[in-house]
Amino acid sequence: MNIIALAGGAIAAGMLAQLLRRTNPEAAGALAVCAGVLLFGGVLTEAIPVLMEAETWLRDAGAKNPWITILLKCLGTCLVVQFAADCCRDVGEYALAGRVEFAGKAAVAVLSMPMFRAVLKLALELLA
Repeated sequence: MNIIALAGGAIAAGMLAQLLRRTNPEAAGALAVCAGVLLFGGVLTEAIPVLMEAETWLRDAGAKNPWITILLKCLGTCLVVQFAADCCRDVGEYALAGRVEFAGKAAVAVLSMPMFRAVLKLALELLA
């Protein structure tokens, strides 16, 4: 991953968006969102192989794969939700950003339900 190129592109897009904001705020918002999507895609293409390798290491070390998978899905959900909420804020939709974050929290709760169930079952077994 060329972080210098990503950072330079982000700075250039940010400066251009600020210049456009005075004359055409809609285009500035669209530019900011498009630049963010491109940056996110660039980072994601580099991060996916690393996450797959980490999952392989954990599986080989004897970690329970379902839990690792759930944790990685929750991490991915958090990253996507944060990105979407930031894009909403970039175009001035603060209420929508809050709803996206709420939906992300609900999604993480649903994804982690099997872990909660297993912990509750273990706790009940220990109490019995």
